[in-house]
Amino acid sequence: MQINQIRCSFQVIENLDELTNLEELYLGKNKITCMSNLAKLTNLRILALMSNRLTRIEGLESLVNLRELYLSNNGITVIESLDQNVRTIPMR
Repeated sequence: MQINQIRCSFQVIENLDELTNLEELYLGKNKITCMSNLAKLTNLRILALMSNRLTRIEGLESLVNLRELYLSNNGITVIESLDQNVRTIPMR
């Protein structure tokens, strides 16, 4: 299962708790400021949050199946709990 919500002006990631089988989540080009409410998405393999307003990478500990994380074009200054198995695309 995959969700694409690009350019929707979201500021918060929410209402995904029941989507525990979700494997791909694309939320690029929004206004998201915090990587929150992702803990129950344990089957997530791809998370795309490029072109948002993120300053921290955090709260990914429970995403044990995460393999691809896209975060370019954010203002990230702090990286916490980023598993070595995640393949990241260089931030520019």
